[in-house]
Amino acid sequence: MSMQTARGAAVSAPLRCQLQVGRHTVSQTMEPAMTAYLIANVTVTDPEAFATYGAQVPAVIARFGGRYLVRGGKVEIKEGEPGLKRVVVVEFPSMQAAQDFYHSVDYAPLIELRGSATVGSLALVEGYGG
Repeated sequence: MSMQTARGAAVSAPLRCQLQVGRHTVSQTMEPAMTAYLIANVTVTDPEAFATYGAQVPAVIARFGGRYLVRGGKVEIKEGEPGLKRVVVVEFPSMQAAQDFYHSVDYAPLIELRGSATVGSLALVEGYGG
């Protein structure tokens, strides 16, 4: 279950269910799934192949409930040298959804295509539920 704050931000809340059977009540609380993020930092080495990847991957991401939060925007370094190049952040509704996306048969050929067009790193990260 999701509620919104006064500013419109989504807030997850536990879903509480009760079932009355005769004189017995069964209660269960289900915690909402925590969001997860795919975070990639890449250097494009083959712009043509990467353009093909970039045209195909959004539909696959959407099938798993994902949405772009960052897609290669300008990086302005404030401290340290993080080595950020082309940064992509995709939000998924849960870690399971992110893993299902990454390991899907739909994404498998795109992993290979991305690998041939870039060098870099990619990680799946659980969101903060506090």
